[in-house]
Amino acid sequence: MNRDELTQLRDASGLFNRLLGQVEKCCTRTYPNVTCEGSQYGEDDIIAELLPEDGGVYVDIGAGEPVQCSNTWGLYQRGWRGLLVEPLFWYWPALLHQRPGDFLYDSAVRNYTGFTALRVQGTVSSVLPSWNISEQADLLVPCETAAEVLARFPAIRDACRFCNIDVEGVEGEVLQTIDWETFRPDVFCVEYRTYHPKKPGEDLSGEWKGILEAHGYKEVFRNMLNTIFRRTDLIPPEPTPEEPADEVA
Repeated sequence: MNRDELTQLRDASGLFNRLLGQVEKCCTRTYPNVTCEGSQYGEDDIIAELLPEDGGVYVDIGAGEPVQCSNTWGLYQRGWRGLLVEPLFWYWPALLHQRPGDFLYDSAVRNYTGFTALRVQGTVSSVLPSWNISEQADLLVPCETAAEVLARFPAIRDACRFCNIDVEGVEGEVLQTIDWETFRPDVFCVEYRTYHPKKPGEDLSGEWKGILEAHGYKEVFRNMLNTIFRRTDLIPPEPTPEEPADEVA
């Protein structure tokens, strides 16, 4: 093999390696690594207890990754389908490939319609300017109210039984902009802690818990990250304690 042939082989190998690198990036984006399949802290078990039926409809606002730390992945595996609302574009390939039965809507949810700045760190993002991050990228993304987003999918809105909200600090805006006349799922799961890179931060549930309570929901579960609310009309009444039998003389 002469020098020219060696050069050609080297150049061809370099091109091949670059192509392999691009394929690897595509595969990683489409099928990202999973270290936590489903919910993070046992939410899946509570959701399955409250919604034991196979097959149903959900809405996931701030869906993030399709499998990793997802509170709707367990439902998807049980035949549920629904709407994934996610404004961060690098989640879309994985969501489309690994959740083909779901609809994907590429918008943030705010209390107005237009555009909003999305601050990004790693695999998490927020529209809050005060978001607690040390490294960030800023993107401009479209935003709509919850009512406007749900109105685009009326069949899902009307049949929804579970709603997950994980929007890093603006959960209150989502809940404030729901049209409660048309959207009343059986169960809500809402992240209530502010983002912190190493541990959960401040409890924000006091800002929006009253909205759910005013529309007929009661908190039935809470862990270090999420709280779960159920419609009060679906909560079985607590058993009445039996009175002691009269003693026979």
